[in-house]
Amino acid sequence: MNPLMAKEIRLLRPAYAMAMLLAVIPLWLLPTQESGAEFIMCVALIFGTLMMALSSFGREFGMNTFPLMLAQPLTRVRIWRTKVGVLAGAIATVWLGFLVSWAVNYSFKAGNFSWFTRNVAADLLAAGLLLLAAFVILASGLWATLLLRQMVAAFWFALLVPVVMLVVLDWKGATTLTISIAFIAYSVMGFWWAWRLFRKAQEAAWTGGEVTLPAWQSSRTASEATTRPFRPIRALFWKELKLQQIAILGMGALFLLHLGIVLIRKATHGAIENPLVETVLEMFGGIWFIVPVVTSSLNVADERRLGTMEGHLCLPVSSRVQFVIKLLVVMVLSGCLSSLLLWVAEGMGSTIGAGVLFGGGVSTPGARADLPSFPIWAAVFSAPIFISISLISFYASTLSRNIMQSVATAVAVGIVLSSAGAIAESLHQIDSSTLWQGPLLTIIGWPTMAVALVWLAYGNFRRLSETRRLWLRNICGLGFTMLGIATVTAGLYNRAWELLTPLEPPHGLARLNAEQPPILHADYWGGISIVLPDGRLWHDRFVYGPGHRLITFADNRVFGWGGKLSSVITGDHFIEGSNWVDEAHNAWGETAAIRSDGTLWISEKGTQPFWENARPVPQPAAKLIQFGSDTNWKRVATQMGQHAMILLKTDGTLWRWGSNRSDGRLADIKPHRLGNESDWAEINSNGSSLFARKTDGRVWNIYFWTKDTQNDQLRLDPETVISRWEVLDKVKWRSVAWCPPGQLGVREDGTLWTLSPHYESPRSVREELVQIGNATNWISVVGDNRMLMALKADGSLWKWEWERNAWQFEQQWAVTHPPTHLGIHNDWVAIGSGWNGIVALAADGSLWIWLDYSFNPASLLAPPTRKPTKLENIFDENK
Repeated sequence: MNPLMAKEIRLLRPAYAMAMLLAVIPLWLLPTQESGAEFIMCVALIFGTLMMALSSFGREFGMNTFPLMLAQPLTRVRIWRTKVGVLAGAIATVWLGFLVSWAVNYSFKAGNFSWFTRNVAADLLAAGLLLLAAFVILASGLWATLLLRQMVAAFWFALLVPVVMLVVLDWKGATTLTISIAFIAYSVMGFWWAWRLFRKAQEAAWTGGEVTLPAWQSSRTASEATTRPFRPIRALFWKELKLQQIAILGMGALFLLHLGIVLIRKATHGAIENPLVETVLEMFGGIWFIVPVVTSSLNVADERRLGTMEGHLCLPVSSRVQFVIKLLVVMVLSGCLSSLLLWVAEGMGSTIGAGVLFGGGVSTPGARADLPSFPIWAAVFSAPIFISISLISFYASTLSRNIMQSVATAVAVGIVLSSAGAIAESLHQIDSSTLWQGPLLTIIGWPTMAVALVWLAYGNFRRLSETRRLWLRNICGLGFTMLGIATVTAGLYNRAWELLTPLEPPHGLARLNAEQPPILHADYWGGISIVLPDGRLWHDRFVYGPGHRLITFADNRVFGWGGKLSSVITGDHFIEGSNWVDEAHNAWGETAAIRSDGTLWISEKGTQPFWENARPVPQPAAKLIQFGSDTNWKRVATQMGQHAMILLKTDGTLWRWGSNRSDGRLADIKPHRLGNESDWAEINSNGSSLFARKTDGRVWNIYFWTKDTQNDQLRLDPETVISRWEVLDKVKWRSVAWCPPGQLGVREDGTLWTLSPHYESPRSVREELVQIGNATNWISVVGDNRMLMALKADGSLWKWEWERNAWQFEQQWAVTHPPTHLGIHNDWVAIGSGWNGIVALAADGSLWIWLDYSFNPASLLAPPTRKPTKLENIFDENK
């Protein structure tokens, strides 16, 4: 390869790598459907291209190799052609990479740019304007660098001059054709002027060196005697301000231009025909995000370029103080001042009705008037973003010797950190284990990373130049920091400290036993009832205190979830009498119970439904009164999903009591018979549906009637239908429970079985019973929305685990996923399922619940699923 061309490639390599990253990565990190995102992508592309255009001659001036290049035995025409040719080729490949990435991104994410339409002529015009933009950037970078011979000053001139032209032309009402011709002329004149400056260039620039502001003194100061007071802090602050003076001037010019953009937006009222010009005017404020990258990147890097770092470290001021001053100036100027200027400019635009950043004007036709005003948006988001960009750029400057290396490093570090954050958010779950969720990763990650960047930057600041060892130290430091953030976040979210604490507190003396187990009923609405072996009936109702808003109904009723479980029943929870054999209750807090003499009793007055009161308000205990004079009632169960009850009489008839209406109270409706059959032997609930067994062993499933009712179902009344459940025929079950992704049941012989679906075709499923293990001491099994738990005769609890997102049935799922022992106690006597967990009764009378947090909003910490929550002890009085 030609040595001159190889030298040019090495010269452009940092800027080229940065420009390619800015052209490709934002397309995949940002949602392309958002109008603001597409402008950010284009700003990143233009910024990377401009930095390449500035690097061709700018790095020559920065490294003081420009005089050596002129002294080479080569004609200036050849040097110019080589430089411009390599630069143009690099820009072309970057823009080609952008277009290819956009095309692939469009295919995968269905993204698009608003200024591209299905009109061929309009699309060609937009493509031509984008191509013209590349030539404008190339010409601006060349003439500004050769004229000023300083990359920071050249950056501001190369950026602001074309924007000012666009604003002035639009202000004068120029058409798209006129604007295009003007920029073509600007590009041609820019190339000609750059070539003229290079052809006549000498070893020293016409400005005499660095572009600086003139110093001045007041007349009083000049007349006073010359003294040298020792004010190191003040001197260091003043020196830092002088180092940033070009950046400050550029920010001032950008602010004035931004005000002009705001006035034009107000004057045009969205009447601009060119979509590119309209987008630039509405989203011009996005250019401010470039400011902290440029201004912060030149801090330490410029000191090394000017050769003043060695003298700095020899000053009679600690390096820690110097570092803090540099960091403070960068954060104030680049982070806070640039954000403030953006806030002021767009705030004025919002005040006069000229629109807001990324939203369009409220007075513009078709604008989104529902967006908040820009000052509110800026106060919340812009300052932290600008400060973060400034910190990353300042850190990059401590690793570099010139502005181009610093900007490229800042872009690379920013993309790495953003990509790592996006990957961490998407990979928050491995198999069935959740590593983190909610805002915890952000709360821990960004402050920790900020501290790490400051610590690494201070270490880099104390070293005179970058070395391989220094880069290795920083790469390892950032890598270990991200690994530590992930480890700490996962540990905190999953409550790692609970592994060192006991799972459950000790239980008291046993007052119940598994040989004569009580009957426990827990419903979806917080009600729990227990029929003890001695015939006593205990009942309570629990609600969640103020917590997250989980369910909001159409009439704005809110069901609070996530707070502390509290009992709402006051006084003695035991219902009067000691000869109860069965009980059921519904969402209204109404209770229906059967005594041993076959009489039916109902609650005199129900409690409030769960959705009408999400706060624990004390309510009196339910009082049961006899209903009717029949003495042949046998079983009662709540119809799942309804407020009605299904009842069974000793004569084998089925009855239904209630209504599908939300305001239907049991006390106002008389029971009515279901069908004409009188051979029903048993009714039972499995947590999701109700099934009934006849005397011949056939099993039927009881449903609430809907319009989707199939033809094979038998309608018993206007609201109830039944269908055959043949797989459960000829078998007597102790309990059956259903939960995605499986259904389990315990037979009378104590064996555990599961319904295994076999898909004979996409629309045909055949179920068969498959035994789980060989144990014969199972007592009962219950299921919640995503929990399955079973109880053995030895008092042990067992739980099935599966992937949280597994909603589909799997063949023989429960057979291939054996249960695990739950807790440390083996004195459990009864279990029941509720809306948000599994309730268990211990032998000492204490009630515990294993909560299921599947529907809880993302919180800082994972729910304590390994530990149960104690509700109360049923034998405690006056709770």
